[in-house]
Amino acid sequence: MKMTKWQKVIAGTILGGLILFHPGITVPTIFYTNLTASIPRGLYMAIPGTTLRDGDIVVYRPTDVTRRFAQEQGYGTGHLNAEYRLIKKIGALPQETYQVAEGTNDFFANGRFIGQARKTDPQGCILPVQYGTHTVPEDSFLPVGENPLSFDGRYEGVVPMDHILARVVPILLID
Repeated sequence: MKMTKWQKVIAGTILGGLILFHPGITVPTIFYTNLTASIPRGLYMAIPGTTLRDGDIVVYRPTDVTRRFAQEQGYGTGHLNAEYRLIKKIGALPQETYQVAEGTNDFFANGRFIGQARKTDPQGCILPVQYGTHTVPEDSFLPVGENPLSFDGRYEGVVPMDHILARVVPILLID
């Protein structure tokens, strides 16, 4: 018996659903949302490719130290567990430099002015500013946000490359 076009579509949909929702199969995340002001809020889509460049937007797991600090300060929404994700731009890659100038608190990545590092957050809590000039070690990157209040590399320093889950591009922005 020959299947019609619609029977093939229905059979393919059922088969795809069985594969997708089978408990033993993990499906990679394709879409990510950003609801913080670090970069524009909206929907982002993962794109293939392994070559990272300065300015690329990435989804990553923060380090345990950063996650604990953020939890203690009440940053983020809900419980910041090990599954918590951040979306920021890459400000510097291995062997590139970044600095926070003591006195002025100017924050630079590869000589580009990013913004000011604040000594305290809006609630008055002291922030762990990364003063001095630093070189990004191998297998790490410096995350930066666009918002002056972004909790990024000026406070958390560098993040291991293996914490990156995806390189993403915006597909629907709400800011």
